[in-house]
Amino acid sequence: MYEAVSPYCWRCGVDSGTMTHIWWACPRIRPLWEEAQNTLQAIGITDPPLDIHTGLFLSYPRPTPVPTKRIMTIAALVARNLIASQWKQPHCPSKLQLLSKIQQYYIYERMSTKTTAQSKHFQTSWIPWVEYWDTHTSHIPPHGRPSRT
Repeated sequence: MYEAVSPYCWRCGVDSGTMTHIWWACPRIRPLWEEAQNTLQAIGITDPPLDIHTGLFLSYPRPTPVPTKRIMTIAALVARNLIASQWKQPHCPSKLQLLSKIQQYYIYERMSTKTTAQSKHFQTSWIPWVEYWDTHTSHIPPHGRPSRT
């Protein structure tokens, strides 16, 4: 398109830098999507359909329970946000970055449910995450991870 701009992906430098490749298929970004899927499986979502349709377009197979859809949406939004925040960087965002951003969503939702009548829905959606977070980040020094409060 532009003579001064390479048509290749800036992360891997091998494949054409299409939007699908840059956001989803690049071998340097795939580990982030795989980590998001592994995290969803670890919190009890069996066979999360985290493919290009759910990851990029938030399109879910039917039927998908609301709590499952909620956590999958957050994981996809976090992954997309991390990719965008590190645009033009050759490396993939880390697992800790992914988990920390999901934890931030948990904190925001917990604060907002204190002022609404949606506490039960919040608990149903987030209890598996809290257990996962406590188990998988306890080895990280407190200054390296956001608190639960």
